[in-house]
Amino acid sequence: MQKGHIKIAIDARELKKDLTTGIKRFLKNFLDNIKEKNIYLCIDKNTYIGDYKDKFNILKINTDFTFYYDFFCLNNLIKKNNIDIFFSPYYKAPLFNRARRIITIHDLHFLNPSLRKGLNKIKPFISYLKVLIKNSCKIITVSEFSKSQIIKNFSVSKDKIKVIYNGISEIFKKVPEGYKIKLKEKYSIDFPYILYVENILPHKNLGGLILAFNILQKKYKDYRLIIIAKRDKNFFKLFNLIKGLNLEKKIIFFDFVSDDDLVLFYNFANIFVFPSFYEGFGLPPLEAVSCGVPVICSYIEPLREILDNSVIYFDPYSFYDIAKKIDLILSDDKLRIDLKKKGEEIIKKYRVDTFANSLLKEIYEI
Repeated sequence: MQKGHIKIAIDARELKKDLTTGIKRFLKNFLDNIKEKNIYLCIDKNTYIGDYKDKFNILKINTDFTFYYDFFCLNNLIKKNNIDIFFSPYYKAPLFNRARRIITIHDLHFLNPSLRKGLNKIKPFISYLKVLIKNSCKIITVSEFSKSQIIKNFSVSKDKIKVIYNGISEIFKKVPEGYKIKLKEKYSIDFPYILYVENILPHKNLGGLILAFNILQKKYKDYRLIIIAKRDKNFFKLFNLIKGLNLEKKIIFFDFVSDDDLVLFYNFANIFVFPSFYEGFGLPPLEAVSCGVPVICSYIEPLREILDNSVIYFDPYSFYDIAKKIDLILSDDKLRIDLKKKGEEIIKKYRVDTFANSLLKEIYEI
């Protein structure tokens, strides 16, 4: 069958208007850089598809009940529209249909009991994932580290797993100094700041960053810590920590900012800090590097694989070490310049068009 006649359905529900996740970025970077007319986006009533409605075919179910959508609605959509290939940007997909399945496993943080409590509660999901892995034609992952973890935990053939490094959208780039006024006008930011972007799940180690920031208060009293992350149930524990340290006026949370504004936050940060205990790839530090900001991050295998020598590393289990490395960057202009030069080289490996074309090729070749 010719490519143009193969119907490809993609679970696109992660495309929400006021929420940016790693999976949404993964999806957008893919969809923005392909031009296939035979792609069908499966969405629900909360999906924001924007210009995609004119670029791809849209299959919509007016529900936001995830379980019902996952196991019944998607099957019906696939059967009704004679879909040949179903691509999932995460680790779930319907099983009872004729379509060839490709799933994406970005990381396996949910398997580590020290990073996510109550492992017994997700045993049924693990059983489902084992079945899904077995019955999928291919598994996409984003680093050699994640591939090794999938093989280790699920006894799957290495040939079934394809590593495709994420691409960095071209919007993440250096901007002129004059753009800084936009942060002041829109967000009242006219002070130096340390930046964190991602989410506040326990394995992201925001508590460690806050404790490190507290240590630096006497030396860097004019600085603020800006956290761009949706406030979920984990926020209350962080807020109590912030309140206990009397840092309410020093730490600023933004639930969401547009990509255009995020570029500005990256560009004019004095430093970007990524203290995660566990990652599969690490998009935010690469986005920060692309915008020319010095980055420090956890000394963990996947971040070393992706970022190489373009950043400074610290022990994420020691907030003293995090504070030490922040101080090192902020007090050494030569080091900051050196990191920016190294960053310009590393980002060449993560062209967004290379990512999109590689992923599309793997989808067709099953």
